[in-house]
Amino acid sequence: MEDETNGLIHLYHGPGKGKTTAAVGLCVRALGHGQTVTLLQFMKGTGNEVNQYGEVQLLMSLDDAVVKQFPTGHAQSADALSDAEQEELNSALDIATETLGDGQSDLVVLDEILTLHSIGVIDEQRLLAVLQSKADSVELVITGREAPTGVIDMADYVSYIGSVKHPFQRGISARVGIEY
Repeated sequence: MEDETNGLIHLYHGPGKGKTTAAVGLCVRALGHGQTVTLLQFMKGTGNEVNQYGEVQLLMSLDDAVVKQFPTGHAQSADALSDAEQEELNSALDIATETLGDGQSDLVVLDEILTLHSIGVIDEQRLLAVLQSKADSVELVITGREAPTGVIDMADYVSYIGSVKHPFQRGISARVGIEY
């Protein structure tokens, strides 16, 4: 029987709204039980747009939560990223590998790491290598729209979040406190 104290891997993927929200909800749950949390956010915002996310502001105010953001905007391909952004994302992957491996956080969230793969910043082999660096005790959450087969196979929980209907389709912009 597998040791129940070992950390498992959660995958929240798909085109629907709520992947980051679900991951942050798990962060709040873990923090409520006295656990430590690290949230690493890839591909979220640029410049002073970064800390506008309400959940990030809240987590940053808590002692047992560490938040690191690697803003590169909403690039649709690796070619759309500057050399500096590409370099920052490679450093971010090194930070993710170190954070997962050192076992200092009970829960680690790699928010939008799958986007790095889907837009061609990293290949599946590099993505899997980052995930495989996880210490046994670390619970890991991975988010993004598209999950390669290797990641789906590696995950213990796989949640597909679809989109049936969204106000954006009617021209309603993102709202403070709801979408960010």
